[in-house]
Amino acid sequence: MGLGFDDYFGTPFAVSDKESKTLPVVRVGRNVTTLEAVEVVARKPLLEQQAGKLVVNVADNITGQGGSVTDLLKKSPAW
Repeated sequence: MGLGFDDYFGTPFAVSDKESKTLPVVRVGRNVTTLEAVEVVARKPLLEQQAGKLVVNVADNITGQGGSVTDLLKKSPAW
């Protein structure tokens, strides 16, 4: 299935030099799937480089949930 239409497979044929061939009209049916729901999830990266500084986003970091700031900085790369 591709792009909302049924696939179409015609019979193979060959055309030699200076030969013309009339092809049949091809009608393809629509093949649409409707989704009940879509979930979009966005997460900030752990490390962001901004204008001369390195920002560590701790909100989604497991270490940030239970550890101390010192523990988090020990696991962050040195700038």
